[in-house]
Amino acid sequence: MRGVSLTPAVIVELGVEPVLPDIVIPVRERDRNEELRYTLRAIAANVPHRQVWIAGYMPSWVRDVGHVPTRQAATKYQNSRGNWKAAVDHEEVADDFLLFNDDFFVMKPLRGVMPALHRGPLSEVYRHFATRVKPGRYLLGMRQTMGLLDELGVESPLCYELHVPIALNRDRYVEVWEVCNRIKYPHSRTVYGNYWQLGGRQVRDPKVMTRGAFPGGGQFLSTMPDTFTRGRVGTFIRGAFPQRSRFEAPSGRGRPLAAGWPRPTPSTTARARVGAPKVAGASTRQRATSPPAKGRR
Repeated sequence: MRGVSLTPAVIVELGVEPVLPDIVIPVRERDRNEELRYTLRAIAANVPHRQVWIAGYMPSWVRDVGHVPTRQAATKYQNSRGNWKAAVDHEEVADDFLLFNDDFFVMKPLRGVMPALHRGPLSEVYRHFATRVKPGRYLLGMRQTMGLLDELGVESPLCYELHVPIALNRDRYVEVWEVCNRIKYPHSRTVYGNYWQLGGRQVRDPKVMTRGAFPGGGQFLSTMPDTFTRGRVGTFIRGAFPQRSRFEAPSGRGRPLAAGWPRPTPSTTARARVGAPKVAGASTRQRATSPPAKGRR
């Protein structure tokens, strides 16, 4: 099936048994990380997966999680990109995985594939931020990313900088990594989504920036350190997942979660390397032979 992207429709048509993706969470150096604790609890409750991996710093209280160690000696931005690349280069991480942050909370069961989600036209998102935030690396990176996509011939690019998981494929990401190296502050999710024409559905970013009321009822939430600790959204998330998951040491807060996803077996590990991915916009190791043609939409 060289050149065939195994989308949900193709999987159904071919009758291919999908394989659960891995989950990769970049983590910075700090042992006390309550947001990570509840990210893991939400994953245990709501996200079918093969194996969870932490790229970067492994807190002492975390259990039953694979570790991709990296040096955390650069800036926050550089550390984050380095963690991504280290996970992609790690031979035991599955070819298709969901990339999280340590403050992404999946509040409802994720059924089927992880959908491709975006924030809307990149030009509109840039104008929105340009009038609301101080000039800095984020805005500079967005402007550089817009220029890079224009050079690649991408018309009307979309912004994928959302605080939700994104489905990535190893080979596809390696190719995008090389493209991103042309600029200093790439928005890698946005380059990936446009380079491989993920498309998807426009949604509101679920990041909660204030302590007060917040839009509820969605599948995803994300927090700031302050809003998680002192805000209504943090209280809501902690109330949704009061039981300790299998990813926490017994001394952790809460009671053990009775139900959990089984540990991967050698057979499932092998299947993850060769089987059909269960992520949107992904492919097997025999991926599309070339990226979208310049100017093709």
